[in-house]
Amino acid sequence: MGNEVTAERPTPVAYASAKPFWEAAAQGRLTLQRCPNRHLQFYPRSHCRICGSRDLDWVDATGAGVLHTFSIVHRAGHEGFADRVPYIFAIVELDEGQRVTANIINTDVDQVRIGMPVRAVFSDRVGEYTLPQFEPAR
Repeated sequence: MGNEVTAERPTPVAYASAKPFWEAAAQGRLTLQRCPNRHLQFYPRSHCRICGSRDLDWVDATGAGVLHTFSIVHRAGHEGFADRVPYIFAIVELDEGQRVTANIINTDVDQVRIGMPVRAVFSDRVGEYTLPQFEPAR
C-alpha cells in the first residue's frame, strides 16, 4: 500500500525535568509544573518561565480543554508516522489556561473544529512512554 513503516517512531527524550510528567502520563494523568508563585506551565522545564524559580512541583490538570488550533498532517515529518496520515496535530487550551501540543484522535478529520471541547486520553505508547493525546469530549 505504500504506507509500510520502515523506521521506528522517534521516542520522547526523558530529561530529568520531564521525568515526573512521563511517570504521570503512564498512570493516565496529565500534569503541569507549578512554581511557588502559582504559575503553571507546560512543557516541563527546569525553571518557571515567568519568574525563573527553580522550585517547581507538579499538579494534576483536569485534562479538559478546547481545541485552540490544528493542522491536518497528510505527509508525515518522520517516516515512523507514515502509517498514521492523515492525523490531526493540535494545540489544546486546557481549562487551567495552559496550551499543550498533542494529536486529536478518535474522530474523523472532517469533524474537527476550533473551539470544540476535548479531553485527554492516554491510549498510545511510543517505546516506554505513554503519550497524552486528546479526543472530542462526549
